[in-house]
Formats: sequence, structure tokens, C-alpha cells
Amino acid sequence: MTKRAKINPRLAKIHRSYTIDEAARLILGENLARFLGDRRGRRRTKCGPGMIYCVGCRAPKRPAGGMVDCVQLRATVGDLRGLCPDCERVMHRRVSLARLDGVTADLDVRFQPAPPHLGETSDPTVDCHFKRGPDSDAKAQP
Repeated sequence: MTKRAKINPRLAKIHRSYTIDEAARLILGENLARFLGDRRGRRRTKCGPGMIYCVGCRAPKRPAGGMVDCVQLRATVGDLRGLCPDCERVMHRRVSLARLDGVTADLDVRFQPAPPHLGETSDPTVDCHFKRGPDSDAKAQP
């Protein structure tokens, strides 16, 4: 068996850049796992009832006007979509349809059918850019 070299962690200097290989020798796996878990735990936020997480604002928000659309993705799963009142971006929240009442609280929910999959459409290929017509040659560069 080979003996593992003991690395002195005090040799790591704060003003030096290390390569991935050098850093891997200085960090114990359990310390790295604890550090990453703590960092993720500090950033993680729970969305309460009636709230959807806005990626742009990086915070849970109540949708503008208290209105959301629920798009059923599968038999048991839906996607709540609402507008952020601050940045006006579309916010999404994946939700179990069985727990929809508890998640939406007092929001006004409008149900929408799921968009058809590409394979379920009658003409799945959209190649309108490749069709030639009488006007297509007139717009071409000389």
C-alpha cells in the first residue's frame, strides 16, 4: 500500500492562485462538502403559499395582481406562471396538482392546456425560412 502524503493546510496562502490539482490536495472532502452545504443553505429560500421565486430579483415574490396561470405538464404536475411585480419577468413554480390549493393560497388561478409536444403536431417541421418564392430572389444581395 502506498502512504498518503499529509498536507499541511497552513501552507495555503490567501494571496496565491492555485490550480485545481493543487487545491484538491489542500482540501479534505468532508470540509468541502460541509462548506458547499452551508453555502447552499444560506442561499436557499422557501416560497410560502402564494409566492413564486423570481430569478431576476433573487427573492420569493407575490405575482403581480395576484394572478397566475397553471399549465398542466403531466397528469399530476403543473407549472404556475406569474409576473414579477418589480422587474416584470415571468416567474415559474413547479407544483403538484394535488397540493395546488395549499400552494396558491388566495391567488387567482387560470388553467391553461399544455402546449402540444412537437411530435403531436400535424406539421412538426417548421422550415418556412427555406422555402423559395418569387420574392426571395429579389431580396438577395447582388
